[in-house]
Amino acid sequence: MIAETVPFEPLNLRILSEGLFQPVLHLNLQHQASGRISGTAIITIKELTGPLNLSFKVVGNYQQQLANVSIQLKGHKLMDSAQNPCLFLNLEMNSEYTTGICNYQYHSEISKNVSNATVSSILFATTPSKKPFRMADLPQNNHYALL
Repeated sequence: MIAETVPFEPLNLRILSEGLFQPVLHLNLQHQASGRISGTAIITIKELTGPLNLSFKVVGNYQQQLANVSIQLKGHKLMDSAQNPCLFLNLEMNSEYTTGICNYQYHSEISKNVSNATVSSILFATTPSKKPFRMADLPQNNHYALL
């Protein structure tokens, strides 16, 4: 009898560091039973001229330990055909993959090292779904809503 591999749920993580104009890193990862992990990363940098988004393809390894999970990732820009690594991440997550700490660095038009950033899969990773507009959603006493 062949053992079935159980597919893991995708991981959607947001990584935040303290302070103004700090980058926000979004990870969308899929891990396999073999200890490999891969996915995409988007770094949003808030600047005075507007946000700058950097997109990466990431691959690496994860190791389940007693009470936590250690994840190491390397990434290259999505449009980089040479696949030169320019993003390096080390995450320490709890065993449920819901919270943790991340240290990462990236080199692009901008280079940055980020230490002790907060990782969350539950508080920040999902955005509210956009539902279709309905007339019933308008407040009843809003006389100007339809002008």
